[in-house]
Amino acid sequence: MKKKKTIATSGTRFLIDLHDCRRGITLDQGFSLEALVRAVQDAGMTVKNASIVPYPDGTVNAHLDLSESHFSMGTYREARHVAGELNVCNETRNNRPYGRKAAKKIATLFEPAKAEIVEKTWKTRVK
Repeated sequence: MKKKKTIATSGTRFLIDLHDCRRGITLDQGFSLEALVRAVQDAGMTVKNASIVPYPDGTVNAHLDLSESHFSMGTYREARHVAGELNVCNETRNNRPYGRKAAKKIATLFEPAKAEIVEKTWKTRVK
């Protein structure tokens, strides 16, 4: 009987917390899905689909489907806060450097007083 081949997969999750943002967290303050898409593309990633869900107070949830995986975020008016999660897979290439660059570019869009970007690498083996 043939042994099943073990395939190793890995990726990186970037947790993005942007505090006291000075720009663009709500629709009336200039939030732009197009600018978000451009920031990710400028980092060398491919956006396949982009969408937002607007709320009555102008805050948004945004989601980008990427060839490399996905990005989701939410904005919070009163706290002037943006929380996001960028996931990249490394199946076809090492996407970690592109993820790092994208996370930094996303942060600059909102001009936070403080930006926290945490990287968490994951690995798995599939038989």
